[in-house]
Amino acid sequence: MEIFPGITLDAMETEIPIIELKPKKGCPYGEVIFMGDFHVGSGHFSERQYLEYVKWIKENPTVKVVLMGDYVEMGSLSRYGASEKQLASIQLMEIVRLLKPIKNRIIVFLEGNHEERFWRATKGTESLTEIVAAKLGISPLMPGPERGQLFVIRIKYKNLVQNYPVYAIHGSTSAVIRKETQLKKIFENLRASLIAHAHIHQIFKDHKTFYAVRKLNDKFYLTCHEQHWLTTGCFVKNLGYAEKKSLPITKIGAPIVRFYYDKEGIEIIDDPRITYNIGIKTDTKAGGLSLQELRRITGVGEPKYDLDKVVREFGRGFKWKERNLS
Repeated sequence: MEIFPGITLDAMETEIPIIELKPKKGCPYGEVIFMGDFHVGSGHFSERQYLEYVKWIKENPTVKVVLMGDYVEMGSLSRYGASEKQLASIQLMEIVRLLKPIKNRIIVFLEGNHEERFWRATKGTESLTEIVAAKLGISPLMPGPERGQLFVIRIKYKNLVQNYPVYAIHGSTSAVIRKETQLKKIFENLRASLIAHAHIHQIFKDHKTFYAVRKLNDKFYLTCHEQHWLTTGCFVKNLGYAEKKSLPITKIGAPIVRFYYDKEGIEIIDDPRITYNIGIKTDTKAGGLSLQELRRITGVGEPKYDLDKVVREFGRGFKWKERNLS
């Protein structure tokens, strides 16, 4: 696909990475799940719901994962000063434990504003995402603090191939009521097949249609293009500041995007509970799995400490010391 005219920018001459996506067995599409805003350490993170998604990812080996930021809370950075060194490392080890079962599926690893707290506290010398990636032994695309990632999803089957430019960013906005406002701002700066934005804690999808000129077989045609917009949900109940400001209630989950190889088409599954039956049967009486069973099945392992208890103790000024964190 070619859209005219255009000028190459010096800052953008770096080749855009291509990620090969395999089709799901028996389906004309491949799948990417966009997960973020866990806020581990806040006391409101829903590990059970998160593990429901991990279970589904492990059951579907062609699925790729884009991590959208705000994996940890790091709330004590501005309140507890030097004590944060202890609490931060606990949260870091928790996110490593949680991501380990899906580490080889992660293709993009964004930083959120809560990871940036760690970056600022270390005067820009330490990146939490780089530390986690190193502990996991992976090398996904990591644009760093405050940056988004542009990449191309390529899916092919036999002689059929489609390429989809995707832009993902954690973002910084309070546009929680009219989410399309923030997404439209990105659209004004960049044309891509899909724009994914986190931070808002809600799953929302929309699209924008526009005309462009396209070259097909050495001839030029006026063509209709579609850009999909997506905000990527969360795995945390309403945080205290959100309740204080009467912000919209969050619905835990993560959207799944289908990229088709037999047509130029993207399909966003914004409620995987309905389409994939993820996270519905949480009650063991209704056939759901307990948290311990989910940990065993997904291979996340048991935590070495009660993170919620640690957070509460820090809130009361309790001087907690790390133990058994090797």
